[in-house]
Amino acid sequence: MTTVTAIKTIHIDVEIPEKVFLSLGEEVNLFKGNIKLYAAIFLFQSHKLSLGKSAEFADVSKDLFIELLNQYKIPIIDYSKEDLEEELARLQE
Repeated sequence: MTTVTAIKTIHIDVEIPEKVFLSLGEEVNLFKGNIKLYAAIFLFQSHKLSLGKSAEFADVSKDLFIELLNQYKIPIIDYSKEDLEEELARLQE
């Protein structure tokens, strides 16, 4: 017997001033579909969610999320110069 676990979700309404929305130049239904993607990209870029959790939030596969990050020129690995130097020093030891 297989048990199916229901995934709990939270519904959030977002109000956008019409002037602002019109300046986006997007169709309403397309924007509705993309808003989760936009939020997931921001949360990933600001280090609030991992790559996997961001993809899950956007309802896309990790591979597709990586492709989308590439399209928006957002690095998958975001090391500061100092972090990279420390990592390279550790690897050389």
